Amino acid sequence: MSIETALGELERAVTRTGFDDLPNEAHLFEAQLARLALLLRQLTSRGSEAQQLRFYDLRPVFPLQQLPDALTISILSMLPSRKLVETTEMCRHLHGLAERAVIARAQRLEQPLPMCRPGESAFAALRFSEAAASTRACTITAGHSHNLSIRNGGKNASTQVLAWGGDGDEGEFLAHLGQGQLPGEAVHTPTPVRGLPAGICVREVSAGFNFSLLLSSVGVVWSWGSAEDGRLGHGDERLHVYTPKLIEALAGMRAVKVAAGSHHAMAATEFGQVFSWGRGAECQLGLGRLQRHGAAPQLLEALSSKRIYGLAGGLCHSLAVSETGEMYSWGDGSGGKLGHGNSAAQYLPKRIETLAHLPIQQVSAGHRHSLAVTRDGRLFSWGHGELGAYGCGQQDRHAATPVRVESLGMIRVQQACAAPKFTLVLSDQGDVFVLGADLDCLRSCTLDAIDTERQPQAVRLHAMRFSEIAVGGTGTWLARSRIGELYALGEWDAHEPPEAPLVTLAHSTQAIDLFPLDEAGVPHAAR
Repeated sequence: MSIETALGELERAVTRTGFDDLPNEAHLFEAQLARLALLLRQLTSRGSEAQQLRFYDLRPVFPLQQLPDALTISILSMLPSRKLVETTEMCRHLHGLAERAVIARAQRLEQPLPMCRPGESAFAALRFSEAAASTRACTITAGHSHNLSIRNGGKNASTQVLAWGGDGDEGEFLAHLGQGQLPGEAVHTPTPVRGLPAGICVREVSAGFNFSLLLSSVGVVWSWGSAEDGRLGHGDERLHVYTPKLIEALAGMRAVKVAAGSHHAMAATEFGQVFSWGRGAECQLGLGRLQRHGAAPQLLEALSSKRIYGLAGGLCHSLAVSETGEMYSWGDGSGGKLGHGNSAAQYLPKRIETLAHLPIQQVSAGHRHSLAVTRDGRLFSWGHGELGAYGCGQQDRHAATPVRVESLGMIRVQQACAAPKFTLVLSDQGDVFVLGADLDCLRSCTLDAIDTERQPQAVRLHAMRFSEIAVGGTGTWLARSRIGELYALGEWDAHEPPEAPLVTLAHSTQAIDLFPLDEAGVPHAAR
């Protein structure tokens, strides 16, 4: 909700009900509320005029001093932390309400407020809550050979987790689909995962190689599938799990993010701590030592001084983002995918210096390259450029430090996904673009014949606008439309789409068209 919308609702509510301790004159109150709206709009607009407002004598016109404290705190909680600091510093009365306003702000965001560290202000803790609230929950995910999706039952209602996939080989291992000990036959249509508690509300899902992760809205982490290398986090490497099982080692913590790599997994807690488990032979666990595997979650001590809210796991490396937008990487560094200017392995999380001055919002770790989206919508990529995968149009070249994808022009990126040999991009307008692949490759996901000099192309799928995308280890990709329909494209047999509107699957790619971008980054119909 925007500040303007919130103020409009507040104005209507207060005008309708009134308060005994407000000025009796209705016209005076209306004038004060109008000034309040103007002031808050100025404070929250780009190019804030807060500094200029400091020089005015606000006593006769500043309405927050004349409102009940509860209402004042409610209004202050609408402001982001930076603006909240500026506003509460304007007068002694508001400064006295600052701590309560911070708590109210966190409650409005439906995020817990982490404990303040020594010497740290409540506003610094609030920044983490805001960062966690702004993180896009992963409601669709593609693993190596299976997919997961959340079907929302509405606000505060229970949700369903749907799973499907498999290579179709007889006797195939399919525990990661969460269907119990069934014969190894591929599941071609989204099917509810069994064994979840009734009424559970699921926040996000993540899929790796033959295993699945689930994060509930109350911060509980579940896993199921293959226990090889300890990737399920249950302390056992031999006991496979066929339906979701709670990870006991994380039961006393509230997780806010989970991420499945190929053979390892990570979780970030409400206090910004990071835990990792699973395969560690390529240093992807970030524990500071070469550990072949870890069957139970272990704390990454190297990040204990940071608050981490963003995570991504690749084939053999890991990425993390802190509340301040700093980005860290560790694991296998071949091809330069860690972004540190070399191909050396990194045992501990290390900040990517090239991006130190650019606040990062979202990251993605592929097999051989990495992606980062800044808070202002710019896309950076680095790593192995095989077949133009990282979007800079140069075949079989490495970029050992992040490079901005200039070919996207003025397109503001909302999300980016690193596939094995191409990159998928979602704009803030709901358009999907592909870098390093052509129409034939998208239809079959064989990725054999790609024109690496081709500019980014806009994907047109039934004229839909999309809100989320995901890419799997075999190149299969998912896209959720803004009206809640889910399209899956890749190496799947043609089947009738399920009736549920959330999972209307486009197995047939007849409706897909690609449009190359012009120099300004605008798609136009190919001649």
